[in-house]
Amino acid sequence: TYQGGKTETVLTSDADELNLPMVILVNGNTASAAELFSASLRDFKGSKLVGTQTYGKGIMQSTVKMADGGGLTLTVATYQTTRSDNYHGVGLAPDVVMEAGENTIIDNVDPDTDPQLSTAIDILMQ
Repeated sequence: TYQGGKTETVLTSDADELNLPMVILVNGNTASAAELFSASLRDFKGSKLVGTQTYGKGIMQSTVKMADGGGLTLTVATYQTTRSDNYHGVGLAPDVVMEAGENTIIDNVDPDTDPQLSTAIDILMQ
């Protein structure tokens, strides 16, 4: 929803739709368009969010270059799906709250020791 109440609806054909179970791992670093993507998959495909509360950046911003070389950043729209409220400043609550493993390294996640990943796999196997 843009300032002034104008909304933009984005649609796509489902002709090549994949109908697979999905789990999305989220945490406080999941922000902005990643939150919109996660909320959309949850709202429209029944995907589950596993992890911790997301960041809560549910707005679109645009930066205008100023004559003196500076810039002005303006909020121009809010993100939300037709089934979700705006999550700006709040974030998305996961369906299953699960902290990441204490020593989780993104390049070397082991499903045997990482509680988020093992929980996601368990959900997919149901």
